[in-house]
Amino acid sequence: HLFWVYFTGAAMIAAAIAIAFNKMARLACILLGIMVFLFVILIDIPPIITHPTMGGQLTTTFEEIGLGCCAFVLGSTFPKKLIFT
Repeated sequence: HLFWVYFTGAAMIAAAIAIAFNKMARLACILLGIMVFLFVILIDIPPIITHPTMGGQLTTTFEEIGLGCCAFVLGSTFPKKLIFT
C-alpha cells in the first residue's frame, strides 16, 4: 500500500508543477481530475454503500467530487494545443 501513497503523491506534485509552469497544464488537470474521480469510485463509494448513515464519509466524497470538477474546470481554461509541441 505504501507504493500507492508515494505514487499518488508524486502524481499530484507533478500535476502541480505542470500547472504552475504551464507545461502540458491542460493534460495535467485532466489526469488529476480522473485520478480524483477514481478515488471517489474505488475508495469512497464502497463504504457509503455498506454504511449509508456515516455522514463524515459522505462529506468527504462530496469534497472529492468538487475537487475533481475543479481540476476539469481549471484544465478547460488552458488553451487547447498539441501535447508534444
